[in-house]
Order: sequence, then C-alpha cells, then structure tokens
Amino acid sequence: MNKASDGGYLDNKWSLSIIISSKRNATQSSSHYSNVANNAIDGNRDTNLMNGFCTHTLQSDNPWWRLDLNKTYYVSFVRITNRMDCCSERILKAQIRIGDSMTNNGRDNSLCATIHTSTEINTYNCEGLRGRYVYIILPGRDKILSLCEVEVFHTTLPTMEGTAHGREEDVTVYHRLVDHPLHLTADVEGVDPSTKVQQALSVFVQGLRLPNQSNLLSS
Repeated sequence: MNKASDGGYLDNKWSLSIIISSKRNATQSSSHYSNVANNAIDGNRDTNLMNGFCTHTLQSDNPWWRLDLNKTYYVSFVRITNRMDCCSERILKAQIRIGDSMTNNGRDNSLCATIHTSTEINTYNCEGLRGRYVYIILPGRDKILSLCEVEVFHTTLPTMEGTAHGREEDVTVYHRLVDHPLHLTADVEGVDPSTKVQQALSVFVQGLRLPNQSNLLSS
C-alpha cells in the first residue's frame, strides 16, 4: 500500500491518531531542484526520488529536515520511509529529535533515535517525547539528506494519576502492542473508561506481528 491513510480510534476515551497531514508545514536546510521538504508529508511512500515524492537536500554540512506540528504533542512514534532507488545508505546516523526549539537547527531538542539501518521503512519509538518540532538531522560534512515519507504519531490518553497524559505503565503497554497504527480503523464501543490501555488496545492488535528488530518498537 503506497498511500498513507489516517489511523483508527477507540471511542472518545481512547484514541490513536496520526499527526501528519497536508495542513502541516515542513522545511529543510536546502532543496535540490523540486525535491522539497513537503514531499516527505505528501502521504505517498514511493521510494524512487525520480518520481517526485521524496526530499533531497544539497550536499552540505549537517543537513536537516523539520516538521512543524503547529502545537506541542507527546510523540509516540516516527516512521521513516527511506529512498531506495539509490543511495539508501545516506540516511545512516541521521538523528530524530523532538522538542520546542529551533535553535542550533534543532540539535538542542531531545533525541528520539539515531538511524542505524538503511532499509525501506522503519518505525522509531519516541516514548512520548514532548515537542512542537520533529527534526531529522544528518551530522557531518558534505552530507545529503533524502526522505521519502515521514509519519509522526501521537497518543491521546485520558488524564490519569501519575502523568498529564496517562500512567507511564499504560503508555509503555501502548508502545509494545501497536505495530502498524495506520492500519487500525475499527471502532470499539462501550469501552469502560477505567479499563487499562492494554485491555482496550488488545481488541485492535489480535493477529498483528510485533516487531523483532532492535531499531523498531520494543517487543
């Protein structure tokens, strides 16, 4: 499936949402021809740069890509689709950073993950990092950053004792259970608001394969 779609939800108490949409705004340190920053949030996971759906910076020191979410979210996952028609290894050692700062081109924000694989699609667990901006930064001299799709997910949980967005144990359960939030489109009615996240979300994840690679979500 090439086209990204909205995620599903569990009534108005438990929800599963994708942040990215055409209403967001992306920018990058430089652009090579028409391979602009917004190509990474166009909903198309085509991995061939020549088809016009990927980003590409000029060769430069420490190139970066930034997504403005317009307000602060607790970010659960970032899923990146890498360029595959050539040069897939260019993404190695890129950093995903999340926070409210644009200073130092985002490098002062919290680190979600460092990319250590050049395969097509990988999902990174940001464990609820809080921020308005999602940066992907490629440290080093004479680098080129190219991204074919960036999808950012957040969890909306009811306020519970312990944290402002849910108990830590429940947020952890959510991260462990959900492999592909984009594919969850069912609606569960009558969920008791006091029911734990693990029980509620298990309705969605029956039969889903949990990831077993160290760079993906914790299994």
